[in-house]
Amino acid sequence: KLQWKLSRPTVYDFIMAHMRQLNIGKDSKWFWTTLYISELALQAGILYLLEASVIAAASIALARYSLKGDIVGPKDFTTDSCSTFVDLKGPILLLSSRIEANHSFHHLNIISKRYRKDARMNAS
Repeated sequence: KLQWKLSRPTVYDFIMAHMRQLNIGKDSKWFWTTLYISELALQAGILYLLEASVIAAASIALARYSLKGDIVGPKDFTTDSCSTFVDLKGPILLLSSRIEANHSFHHLNIISKRYRKDARMNAS
C-alpha cells in the first residue's frame, strides 16, 4: 500500500508499489532496468506529459520488454490509470521515443554510468 504523507506519490513510489505487487525484488535485473528507464524518462521531461503512476507502469512494461521481449499486461497493475493495455500503449511509445531522442545528453550519460555498476545489475 502507498503511504500518503505531505506530497503526492512519486514515480519511484509507484514503481516500488508495483514491484512489490509483482514480487520483483532488488535482486532482479528487471527492477534495476525499470529504475534506469524511469530516471532517463524524468530527465527527458516526461513528468510534464504523464502522471507519475503512468510513467511507473510504462517504465516497468518497457523494462520487461527490453529484457524478455514480452510485455506486462494491465492485469498486473491495480492503478486506475493503467486499467487497459490501450492506456499504456501511448505512454510506452512516448517514453521510448523521448528517451531515445534525449539519450545523448551528457547528464543522461551520468545516469547510464551509475546503472552500469554490479550493485545495480548492470541495468544500463
